[in-house]
Amino acid sequence: KIGGPMQLLLFKNFTKRINSTKRPDITQPDRSVTISAKDIISVEHPTFKLSNVDLDINYAYFNGKYYYVDDVTLSNVAIYELHCSMDHLATYKDQIKSSSQYLLYASL
Repeated sequence: KIGGPMQLLLFKNFTKRINSTKRPDITQPDRSVTISAKDIISVEHPTFKLSNVDLDINYAYFNGKYYYVDDVTLSNVAIYELHCSMDHLATYKDQIKSSSQYLLYASL
């Protein structure tokens, strides 16, 4: 076992622009799941295994970082995998706001 129980917060139909630092209100998630890390979890592209997933879930907050839910797959009869990628602008919003650089354009 890698670590103890941690909270995974899930959000339905969260919308934001690709070059935005917008964050959902983590005090009001659509679902909160206590998970235990039994495998190594990627920080950049984690995959979470859950049961009973609402397919409208499209955003997540885990371990102090924000994630887009890129895909939901059914890996077993009752186990869904949420494939995520880090939302760097939301995750590092505080550092971005306190810096003095200018963003000229977004490449995506």
